Amino acid sequence: MSRPRFVVLLASGPVALPILRLSLGEARHVLRTARAVLLDLDGTLIRGREAIQGAAAFLERHASRVVILTNNSTDTPESLCRSLRARGLRAEEGRTVLAGVQAVDAVAEGWPGRRVLMVAGEQLKEYARVRGLVLCQQGANVVLVARDERFDYAALSLAANAVQQGACFVAANPDLTHPGPGNSLVPETGSLVRAIAAAAGKEPDLIVGKPQSVLFHSALERIGAPPEEALMIGDNPLTDGEGAARIGMRHVIVGPQGGMTIADLLET
Repeated sequence: MSRPRFVVLLASGPVALPILRLSLGEARHVLRTARAVLLDLDGTLIRGREAIQGAAAFLERHASRVVILTNNSTDTPESLCRSLRARGLRAEEGRTVLAGVQAVDAVAEGWPGRRVLMVAGEQLKEYARVRGLVLCQQGANVVLVARDERFDYAALSLAANAVQQGACFVAANPDLTHPGPGNSLVPETGSLVRAIAAAAGKEPDLIVGKPQSVLFHSALERIGAPPEEALMIGDNPLTDGEGAARIGMRHVIVGPQGGMTIADLLET
């Protein structure tokens, strides 16, 4: 069974990466000339249902260079952009790269016609059907795990048993949480993946989302820029920062771990 060319095997150990994280002053300097600006979503542009201060102005100012690059595994580009526009944020479907959509594409290309057990929301499941995936509850060749707010014991049992019986285990992304309103956290795909892995006694065979390089390259292709002429802005050093560093891209960390916000990057 051939594997899709753009899904990356899990790293077997730690990788030494160059330090490409920028200070505020350095980030402002790079931002002036970067051909592409890749923007994380949760914790960078939005928090829960609210836009973060400065996000709308940043998107307006740098619209021609921006691609939203997110480990979101709930939305399609259409639904995400519709949601962002409702919050006053400029977003274009052709300038969004989502881990959930990329994971579905990977399975559709790598295992055409195979039976797939999906842990996911209805929007992503519908996208999977459009891509030709045969969704099932039993006899799965692949278990694809995305974010599912209705995940329960029954879903855990089905997925863990399918993995234990030999189905390929694919995770849309490794994020355990993303930032919610105030100081809250929102459980993410990685939490569900860990539950299934613990029950099945097997780690995922494949992970598609950040920090894997495929999403970064896909985003850069939307602009036609090489990594060295781009800037990644995100709130998570382990996904946004590490993923950018893997391909030689400079990055800046915003939010509590970065000590700055997207608004700070707006020079007056």
